Amino acid sequence: MDDRASKQFELALELNPSFYIAVFNLAQLALIRGDNDAATRLFDQFLEHQPVGYWAETARQHLEADADAGSGSF
Repeated sequence: MDDRASKQFELALELNPSFYIAVFNLAQLALIRGDNDAATRLFDQFLEHQPVGYWAETARQHLEADADAGSGSF
């Protein structure tokens, strides 16, 4: 199912490259798939274009949680 969703978000970006929430959603899907590297890259990309607001704060929370998990601290 998430493969079909990914394709739809990618198509949305082709049609409207400034539809940044599609980048956020692709990051969420990467998290679901367990691809933390792709999620981090996509959240960073989202934040470059959408640095403020609810979704930006949510993206930062994901990035911080990933950084905390990678540091070995509990």
